[in-house]
Amino acid sequence: MVAALGMVAGCTDQRVDLSTYLESGDTGWNSRWTSPPPVLEENIQLIGMDASNVVALFGKPRLQRQESGAQYWRYSFGKAQFALD
Repeated sequence: MVAALGMVAGCTDQRVDLSTYLESGDTGWNSRWTSPPPVLEENIQLIGMDASNVVALFGKPRLQRQESGAQYWRYSFGKAQFALD
């Protein structure tokens, strides 16, 4: 089924105008959904850090997902993004 959808999607030459989904002049980079990067001390160890300390350091993640017992957090800072798995 997925392969069939991929083939159908590959056959179409229609372009979707995404400008209707963006605010005027919004490129997505400097939108209200991004924030400036935090100022971190040198040699910070993220591995093994408690979740509450990660939130204190970086704020609430823009995306949180849990799959098969693993947690995935994504942060956006200006033009940069990083994920914690």
